[in-house]
Amino acid sequence: MFNWNKKEKPLQGLMGIGGGATGFLVGGGGGVGLEEEYYFTGTEYDASENTGTIEVPASCVTLKVSGTGTGGCGHAAPGGGDNRGGGGAASDIRGWAINGVPLQGKTLEYRIGRDSSNQTPGAPTYLRIQGPGVMVVEYSGGAHGAGGAAGGSSTGGGPTCVGGGDGVGNPGRFNNGDNASPGNIRCAGGGGGGSYTDNNQPGRPGGSGGGNNAGPASGSKMTPIPGLGPAPDTWQWGTADYGGAGGASGSPGGTGRTGNAGDDKVFAHGGASVGSSPGAGGGGGGGAGAGQYFSDPSNTPVNGLYGGGGGGCGDYANSYNPSHPTDGRGGRGILIVQILNT
Repeated sequence: MFNWNKKEKPLQGLMGIGGGATGFLVGGGGGVGLEEEYYFTGTEYDASENTGTIEVPASCVTLKVSGTGTGGCGHAAPGGGDNRGGGGAASDIRGWAINGVPLQGKTLEYRIGRDSSNQTPGAPTYLRIQGPGVMVVEYSGGAHGAGGAAGGSSTGGGPTCVGGGDGVGNPGRFNNGDNASPGNIRCAGGGGGGSYTDNNQPGRPGGSGGGNNAGPASGSKMTPIPGLGPAPDTWQWGTADYGGAGGASGSPGGTGRTGNAGDDKVFAHGGASVGSSPGAGGGGGGGAGAGQYFSDPSNTPVNGLYGGGGGGCGDYANSYNPSHPTDGRGGRGILIVQILNT
């Protein structure tokens, strides 16, 4: 059914895949110069990270890589202060061609950033040489939503890597959460949640998550080579203009956490809307930021927006609840690797 070519090494390509995440290997097709193709996706926030190794064949001439880090988790400041969304991850959907000759015969380690949660920054996604630990490529994660919530840096990701957008906050407890800005080919940060109010006033709404317009990269984005099956020759990066998720409305008042969370954006999650003291309305949760859209029609669970920042909580930080987190989780990373003999 998979029709592996004799020169391929399918067991090698499928080894080392952790945490239940998916990796695929494609090979053959000497006329197009493709030796092997892999993609690996990040895992749930409470699962083991996806790690493993790739053996570079002696015939490798060029290595092409593409991917994203993990978006940062949102933040809730005690007392209704700066409830900020997490920063977006650094990303590269265009692809970076690397000289493969120094890597011939080397073992490469990969680690894919999983969803960020519980006030943590986004993890990087990387590919490095085993032993010395020299980085081949690294896509940094977005910052946690406190203290500015900077997006992932483009440094270390190659010349076509784009830094993620910063998370945004709230100007004060009586104000709406700010809306995150859209950005070109970057995983924009999630919108900050609105802070709570008092004197029997309703809570303020949270801000919307940042959008992501990947259109400018459509002419040079990394693409699979068709006809080499199985699933990976159907994958694609999306290049439409994707809007971030909307923020939640503030609650009218009360003491408990409401079910009124900010909207999710596939893998990145919005922040919760949380009740405040009696007579005070809870602020609305911030929406999740839109990451980079990746799809594979043959493996629909991996379809989604990778690297988006999580939305900020709408109120002071309560105890963390995995089934309904107060701080929005940042979206997981992804890595694509193509090994060519030309």
